[in-house]
Amino acid sequence: PRRPPQLSPSVSHLPISIPRWALLPGEAPPHVTLLPPACPPHTIPLMPSASCGYYTPRKFYDPLMSSKSIPCTVYMLTCAQTHQLEVQACPACPPQARHHIGPDAQDHGLFNFNNRILISHNLLDEYTSAYTLSETPFPAWTQGVSRRYTTYGSPHPFMSDDTFRHVWFACVSLQDYSCPGDCPLCGPSPADTIWDGITLAFNQKHLLPSLTPPTLSPP
Repeated sequence: PRRPPQLSPSVSHLPISIPRWALLPGEAPPHVTLLPPACPPHTIPLMPSASCGYYTPRKFYDPLMSSKSIPCTVYMLTCAQTHQLEVQACPACPPQARHHIGPDAQDHGLFNFNNRILISHNLLDEYTSAYTLSETPFPAWTQGVSRRYTTYGSPHPFMSDDTFRHVWFACVSLQDYSCPGDCPLCGPSPADTIWDGITLAFNQKHLLPSLTPPTLSPP
């Protein structure tokens, strides 16, 4: 997939397990795989891991500061619903920016993109699975999810393909690929390798100095 020109910061920052199907035989997932609940809690509370992703270094939840609840949209496999998110005003960001410290939501199986958009890990993994099986552009996949939402009578439509592209890249940058991924027979440096460039192909107009392999994460 084509990486957005600038990787968007996200509120979620804790490592996320890679899908179990992406592990080689004998590899154990580095983190406990949490299945998203059928329906997240109506109000997703602040936890010690809550932070603001727009300031470096991150500003974390302060139990002595006041908090409030704001509406957010949670995107699940078959529908998107409005929930409440407990947040705190970020003390480091300019007040006019209206940036908030928000929950990571990892313990609910959710990825918090910007305190307004939260999406389930299994829906994000569904796209990862689709594009690794066959060439799957973002517009086509998001249109398929949109039709599924219509079928199940979702209260909200699915997000645009451009928004989902930013959300997906922000999420996979947190996925923990600490497992070596070595072939059990060839080891870390096989004598010969075969590369399939279908899912990584791009038009020559995108050959810019900012182009990096999708396996690299920004610092």
